[in-house]
Amino acid sequence: MTLSSIEVEILKKIKPTDEDRAKANAIFNIVKNKIIEGLKASNEKFEVLLEGSIAKDTWLRTSPEMDVFIVFENELDKKDFESIVNKLASILNEYEPAKQYAEHPYLTIKVDEYNVDIVPAIKYEKGKRTKTAVDRTPLHTLFILENTTPELRDEIRVAKKFARSIGVYGAETKIEGFSGYLIELLTIKYGGFRELLNKASEWRIPIKISFSSSESIKRLLSKYENCPMIVEDPTDSERNVAAAVSKRKIFEFSSASKLYLKKPTLYFFEEDNDEKVISTINFESLEPYYKNVVIIEFEIRKEISKDVIWGELKRMSKNAFNILKNEGFDVVKCEPWSDEKKEAYIACLLTSIFLPSKNVSIGPPMFFKEHFFAFINEHILRPVEGPWIGDDGRLWSLNERKFLNALQLLLERKKEIAISDFADSLVDMYILSWRTEKLSGKRGVWLKTFIMNKPKWIMPYYLSIFEEKISSLKSSKYSDTIKGA
Repeated sequence: MTLSSIEVEILKKIKPTDEDRAKANAIFNIVKNKIIEGLKASNEKFEVLLEGSIAKDTWLRTSPEMDVFIVFENELDKKDFESIVNKLASILNEYEPAKQYAEHPYLTIKVDEYNVDIVPAIKYEKGKRTKTAVDRTPLHTLFILENTTPELRDEIRVAKKFARSIGVYGAETKIEGFSGYLIELLTIKYGGFRELLNKASEWRIPIKISFSSSESIKRLLSKYENCPMIVEDPTDSERNVAAAVSKRKIFEFSSASKLYLKKPTLYFFEEDNDEKVISTINFESLEPYYKNVVIIEFEIRKEISKDVIWGELKRMSKNAFNILKNEGFDVVKCEPWSDEKKEAYIACLLTSIFLPSKNVSIGPPMFFKEHFFAFINEHILRPVEGPWIGDDGRLWSLNERKFLNALQLLLERKKEIAISDFADSLVDMYILSWRTEKLSGKRGVWLKTFIMNKPKWIMPYYLSIFEEKISSLKSSKYSDTIKGA
């Protein structure tokens, strides 16, 4: 458990100073006192606690986030939580609170540079059944503090920064990645940052990690049978901490771990790599690809939680991908983006938005009698279509395509794409080359990296290789100059 020189350099940037800690405590006390004052008229017994990474001392000064829990002694139902959150919104009105929803509502506010979650919960004791998903959070804090040293907490900070930079940090629907608590547990289990990366580079699904016994893993495997990763919660053996992690994020974490161990650089700890990647190419070199990108544009016309926005955008992206693929288009990918306030987009990248007028269809083997006659009768009267028998013994035919243009197809099937809260919010569909003004701002950064096919997990390695190439070219040019002198 020893940090390398690169990791020590990063730690100096992300570890909170005494001044940072003092400010965090001051902000917590301001929020705490306002909550106590605002709720003192209620008959409920409660305490206001500082939880999350600040309480565990695993937070990053570059990403100041604070979890403030209001822990009630008595049981509350959903109406009670709703009433409490509405009251809190009034109490904290000066911070422009936004109501969010998980299992029950909570508030988010911003105090200076701190993003603060205000979360009502019910007092919970280990071994007893939780009333809400967040009730065990105070026990998480105790477990981390009791099972780490200051040195190991520094390793956790480095691991969190790594996960943020490669785009796998966060259990929310937008990311479907590794929560802060999960990163903490993995670093504790394996004994350090590099130890975690060494193990992660060899992960095979399903990944099973226990903090008690093999029996608990068996129960969790039965309960979470479709989860690619099972990590037992040491404060609740019936809970899988990794339930929200997608296969893709596991693959990305594992791949980035391999790359970092092979070529460790500071880029693996920098969160603005997307703009650096864009700066390495000639802007004009992307232009030929714009004509093969279909954009589906939505407006967010009502208040929707971030998780709902991203959940529906991801489902609509899959719908668009499947519609195109099923009609024979060669789709590279369809991905969503949103500013989470007003705008939402789906971009589909194809090798070409056009298809030839006909396609070859492979039918059933000739010895499947029922299917044999059905296929022949479907095609027999159509000119040019056949059918004929190939060397493989199957029936083949040449079919007329209905849709030759990807945009035309998506416009025709738009009701199958725009669903739920976005059913009436689809405002436009177009080819990116028609609307290049969309390539500005954060949306433009997303579109350019989308076209370049350089996701966050591979950006650090790309930048390292690119830097070496440029350095080599400069050295070669300088060497040639000397030789010619």
